Parts: sequence; C-alpha cells; structure tokens
Amino acid sequence: MSFISNIKEKFAKKILERNIKQFPRHKEFHNLSTPKSIGILFDTRDEKKHKTIKTFQKQLKSQGHQVKSLAWVDADLLPDYGVGQQILYYCNKDLNWAGKPQLPEIEEFIQTKFDILFDFSGEAHPNLRYAANLSQAACKVGGYDEQKKHLDLMIDMGKEKSLDKLIEQSLQYLNQIKKN
Repeated sequence: MSFISNIKEKFAKKILERNIKQFPRHKEFHNLSTPKSIGILFDTRDEKKHKTIKTFQKQLKSQGHQVKSLAWVDADLLPDYGVGQQILYYCNKDLNWAGKPQLPEIEEFIQTKFDILFDFSGEAHPNLRYAANLSQAACKVGGYDEQKKHLDLMIDMGKEKSLDKLIEQSLQYLNQIKKN
C-alpha cells in the first residue's frame, strides 16, 4: 500500500468511527422465524459467489422474507447484469475518496432497519466497510474477521472459507436462537 493510500485509509477509518458513534443502532437477535426483512451485503469479485448469493436471496424470498441486497463491483462502470436482478449494485465511481457511497439508494439501504443483515463481503474491504458498519440492521451476521467488529454473530469457518459453508453455518446458528 502506498504512503498516500495509507493516509487515505486512516482518514477513512476516523470518519467511519465518528459516524458510527453519531448513528448508533438498536441491536436485537433474531432467529429465522422472526425476521420480516433481511439485507445481504456482498462483493462481486467472484462470479461463483455472485450466483450463490442470488440463489440464497431467492431461497429467503420463497420463505416469505423481504430481501434486499447490496453488491459492490470492483470496476469504474457497472457491467450489464440484466434486468430484474433485485440487487442494488454500486462501483468505484459511486464512492467518495473515503469509501462513502454517494448514491441515495445506497444510503437508503444503510438506513433500512433490517431484522438481519448478512455480511458476505469477505475480507473487510474499505468500499464495503462503510455500508456494513453503518447499517442500522438489528442483527448483523457474517464470517469471522477481527476487523469486522460490527458483527453481532461471527461464524468461524476455520480452514474452509467457502460462501456455501458460511451460509449453511449462519442459517444453522440462527435456527438455534430461541426468541420469545
């Protein structure tokens, strides 16, 4: 990482920390029978991951959940994913220098009070960190990563870090939560 990138990253983290304190969220655990709305956050750097998320989204919708997904594309322009994807995509041109999304649709996603947010962004990429940390979701679930302190339920995948296994484990643990 270059010197300028390092400085930029440190400023972005400071701004994010200030925003987190400024916009606290109400935390509440949910199991899979209680949520009405579910958010999914992911990156599209891996085509297999993209397909897995779309299948997972359809599965949740078939169970009666309202699902919205936000995906970051590592490009300056969005590729044509076709009509009716039901996924909000954003790319590098939609971010300011600190990684903050500049589109109102992304800000709306962040402000939505999802019952559960699945953070499948992999490593804590700066372009996804803003949305993941500031999301107003009641319960945030994702894979274990020391940099992802915003998660309420972290799934330690050990050596097997596949998205399919993370989804399976997340659903298994959420089904075990007892809610009155």
